[in-house]
Amino acid sequence: MANFCASSTTASSGLFEATPSTTVGVKCAPFNPTHVECVSLALEMLSLGDNEVLFDLGCGDGRFLVEGCRLHETIRGIGIEYDSLLCDRARTAVEAAGLSGRVEVYHQNVVDCDLTSATAIFVYLVPTGIALIRTALEEAIKRGVRIVTYVFSIPGLEPKRIELFKKSTKLYLYSN
Repeated sequence: MANFCASSTTASSGLFEATPSTTVGVKCAPFNPTHVECVSLALEMLSLGDNEVLFDLGCGDGRFLVEGCRLHETIRGIGIEYDSLLCDRARTAVEAAGLSGRVEVYHQNVVDCDLTSATAIFVYLVPTGIALIRTALEEAIKRGVRIVTYVFSIPGLEPKRIELFKKSTKLYLYSN
C-alpha cells in the first residue's frame, strides 16, 4: 500500500512511558479509547459495503480498524496515528487479528494525509485537529465519502445524522 501522509518526526516528552515515544506533526487528539459500543454504532452509521477503503484518522490502538475489517471481509483499512507507541500497539492488534494483509497503520500526521483512496472515514480528533483537516474532509464528502466523527463535529458542516451514546457522547455522520 502507498504511504498516505508526509512525515517529519519529533521526540515527545513521555514522562510516564517505559519507551520513549516519537510523534509526527501537531497533536490533534489525546488517546481516548473508543468504547466498543461506539465502534459498533460508528460502523453501522458508515454502512460499509464490499471493497471499501476505511480510514481511521487518529487510530490509537487500532480497535476501530480491526473491528471494521473483521466484520467486513472485503474492505481494506488505513490507520493514521501520530504517536509511535500507539502506532506499534495498533500494528500489534492488526497482526493478532490476522488482518496484516488488509490493514496498514502509518506513523504519520493526519494534517498531511491523502484521503483520495478513502470511501469511508472515522475521525477522532479534537476540534482544533478537525479544523486543520476540514478542507480535506469536505473534499472527501463531495466525492461521496461517508465520514463519522466521534465526540466532536466538523465546524461549519451539517451532519446527516447524529447519534447519542450513553446520553453524552455524540457521533456525527457526514455524507452528500
